[in-house]
Amino acid sequence: CVIILCHHFLLVDLFPREIATTHFEATDARAAFPCFDEPDLKANFTLSMVREHRHISLFNMPLKASVAHGDGLMQDNYETSVKMSTYLVAFVVCDFKNVTSHTNNKQKTMVRVFAPEDQIDQAHYALEVAVKVLDYYNDFFGVPYPLPKQDMIAIPDFSAGAMENWGLITYRMTSILYDPSKTSASGKQWIAVVIAHELAHQWFGNIVTMKWWDDLWLNEGFASFVEYMGAGKAEPSFGMREQFVYQTLQQALYLDSFTNSHPIQVPVNDPAEISAIFDKISYDKGASLIAMVQAFIGEGNFKQGLHDYLTAHAYSNARTADLWDSLQKASSMDSSMTVKDVMDTWTLQMGYPVVTVKRKPGTNQITLSQERFLLSHGSDKTSKYTSPYNYTWKVPFTYRTKSNPKQQLVWLTEKEMTLPTPLSAGDWIKGNMLTGGFYRVNYEPSLWRLIIQDLKTNKDVLSVRDRAGLLDDAFSLARAGLLSYDIALELLAYLAQETEYVPMVTAISSYSFVSARLLVTHVFPKVEKYMLNLISNRLHALNWTNHDQHLAKLLQGSLISRAVSLGDKASIHRAQQLFKAGNWTNIPDNLRATVYNTAVEYGDDETWEQVFRAYTASNVPTEKKQFLYALTQTRDPRRIQLFLRDTLNDKVIRSQDSESMISGIASQDTGHLFAWRFVQQNWDALYKMYGDTSFQLSGLVKAVVAPFNTQFDFHEVSEFFKDKNLGPGKMALQQSLETVNTHITWAAKHQDNITQWFKTHVKDNE
Repeated sequence: CVIILCHHFLLVDLFPREIATTHFEATDARAAFPCFDEPDLKANFTLSMVREHRHISLFNMPLKASVAHGDGLMQDNYETSVKMSTYLVAFVVCDFKNVTSHTNNKQKTMVRVFAPEDQIDQAHYALEVAVKVLDYYNDFFGVPYPLPKQDMIAIPDFSAGAMENWGLITYRMTSILYDPSKTSASGKQWIAVVIAHELAHQWFGNIVTMKWWDDLWLNEGFASFVEYMGAGKAEPSFGMREQFVYQTLQQALYLDSFTNSHPIQVPVNDPAEISAIFDKISYDKGASLIAMVQAFIGEGNFKQGLHDYLTAHAYSNARTADLWDSLQKASSMDSSMTVKDVMDTWTLQMGYPVVTVKRKPGTNQITLSQERFLLSHGSDKTSKYTSPYNYTWKVPFTYRTKSNPKQQLVWLTEKEMTLPTPLSAGDWIKGNMLTGGFYRVNYEPSLWRLIIQDLKTNKDVLSVRDRAGLLDDAFSLARAGLLSYDIALELLAYLAQETEYVPMVTAISSYSFVSARLLVTHVFPKVEKYMLNLISNRLHALNWTNHDQHLAKLLQGSLISRAVSLGDKASIHRAQQLFKAGNWTNIPDNLRATVYNTAVEYGDDETWEQVFRAYTASNVPTEKKQFLYALTQTRDPRRIQLFLRDTLNDKVIRSQDSESMISGIASQDTGHLFAWRFVQQNWDALYKMYGDTSFQLSGLVKAVVAPFNTQFDFHEVSEFFKDKNLGPGKMALQQSLETVNTHITWAAKHQDNITQWFKTHVKDNE
C-alpha cells in the first residue's frame, strides 16, 4: 500500500482560475511521489490532501472525511483505492462545480462531471452519455464496474484528449463540454466517442493492465474499438459501425503502408519510445485487428472471451497472448489454427497484405494471392524491424459474388490459393465483406469493371461499408502503382448517385491526394471541376438548410467545405453572406466551421480580428476551437507570421492548442512554408514546450514535413533534423520523409498520364 500525503499542493494560475491536476501516463507518477513506476507493479493507494477552503480536491476514490488542518486549511482524507498501476493515480484541486447522476444497474454507481461554474451547464450531455455507456459496458463485459463513483473533469489546458485515471477521468474541455446551440454535430460525436473510449479503459487498461508498454495496444486498440460500440449505444443515430471504416480502419491502413511503420507489439526502453507508440498503429490498427477477430470468431464467442479474459486477469496484468488464449477457448476454432496462430502474423510484423483476385486463364477458377502492400517500393533499410513471417499473413478472406450474395470465408495462409467455388463468366466477386478485415483487395481489370458497371446502375448492390472500402482500396492501389488510375477514376464516376456519408467522405479524401499533387499544373482547374461535378447532386440536395439526421449533417458539412476548397463560387459567396449577416447562431451548427474558415480565407484584416474577438469572448470550448482553427486559414502573410509567433505565447494561445494551430497553418497552401520556417527558427523553444514525452511533437513534425513533394525539400528537412533531438518525434520524421518520397515518386510515375486523363475527360465548356 502506498500512502500519498500532499501538503500545500502547487496551484497553477490559468485564465484566471487556479487548478492543480495530474497526468502520470506513462512514467510521471515518480515525479509526484516515490514509487515503482511500472504498469505491472500495482498497489493500493491512500491519499490525504491539504487545501484551502475555497477549493475542493478530487482523487480516484470517494472522499472519506474532511477535517480542519489549521491555518485556515482543510485536509481531505480519501478511501483506499483498489489495486492499480501508478500511471492511473490522479488528484485534482480546483473550485469547479458538478452535475451528478447514477447508473441504472444494481451498483448505482455515482457519476459526476466537474467543470468551471460558468461552464457547468455544458456538462449535462457528457453526464447523460457516461451513464448510458457505463450501464452498457457493465452488461457487455459481464464484469461490474468496481468503484463506487466515476468522476469526469474538464481541464482548461490539457495536451492529451483525455486520460482514463481510474474513477477520475480528465478531459480536454472540447472532449467533454457540449452546448446544444453552438457545438457542431461532429463536436457532439467527438464528445460521445471520447467518453466511450475512456470508460472502456476502466475495464481494458484499469481492471486488466498490459504487463509492459510493448503491449500498449491492448489498452488503446481495445478502447478504440469499443468506443464505437459505446458511442453507438448512447447515440444509435450516429451510425458508428459504418463510420469505423473511415475514421479508424482507413487511417490505420494508410499509416501502416509505409516501411517506417512499426509492429503493433514493439519493444520500448525509455519514455520517449513509449510516447512514440501512442499513434494510429496502437490505436487504429489495434482497433481494426480487434474488429477482425470479432468478425471471424463471431460476436457471441467474442463477448464470452472478453468476459473470461477480464475475469482471469482482474486487478493484475496480461500480455497479448493472454487475450488470444481467452478468445481461443471461447471460439470454435480448432487447434490446427488457433486465434494466436492467426493474430501473431498481424501483431508481430508490421504492415498488411493486398490480396489479388484473378481468373485462371481459360477457366472459371479464381486464384487469390497475397503480398505486402506498400505505398513506397523502397527497401526496409531505414526500419529496425524485420518480419518473423516473411510478410505473409493468415488472412480471413471473406467474399461474395454477384450471383451469390451470401458471405463466405476462406483462409489464405500461404502466398497463393484457389477458391473452392468457380466464378461464371460475367459474374463478379467482392472481397473483404463489410470491409471487416485489415487488408486490401485488388482485382484483375475485367473484374473491377464488372463491379463498377453494376455500381453505376445501382449503388446499393454493395453495402455502405463495402463501397467505402472499394473506393479507398482503388485509390490506394493506384497510388502504389498496382492499379491503373483509369479504373480508380472510372469507379469514382458512380459517386454522382452516392448519398451516404462514409463512401462520400472516403472518395473526397482519396481524391484530395490526387488534387494536391496536381496543384501546380495547368490541368488543376479541370481536377477541381471534375470532383465538383461528381458531388453536385448531393451538394444541392443537402443545400445550406438544417437537417435532423446526424449523418446528413456530417455529410452536408463535408460537402460544402469541399466545395469551398474546390473554388465553388456559389458556396464561397453563400458562406461570406452568412458570416456578414452577423447572427451566426442562425447558421446550421455543422456549417459554422466552414463559414468561419471561408470568411477568414477570403476576408480582410478586420474579418480576422472579428473572428479573434469571437474566439476570445466565447466560453464554449467546442466553439472556441472552431474560431481558433478558422484563424489559421488566412492568406495574409503578415497575419500568418503574427499568429505563428502567438503560438509561443500562452497568454494568447494555450499550450494545448499551439501544435494544432501551427498544423492548421501548415495545412493550407499559403501558410505551409511559413509554418516550416517558423518550426526551423523556433525548434528549441517548441521542443522545450512539448517536452521529451509529448504526443504533440509527432503531430507537429508530420504537419510541417509531410506536405513537401520535391527532392530539394527532402534534402532541406533531412539536413535540418540530422543533429536535432527529436525525442518521441523521431518515428514521425521517418514516416514524413517517406511520405515526401512517395510524392516525388508519384509525380515521376503518374503525373503525365493523369494530366492527360483530365484533359481528355473534362471539357472546358462543361
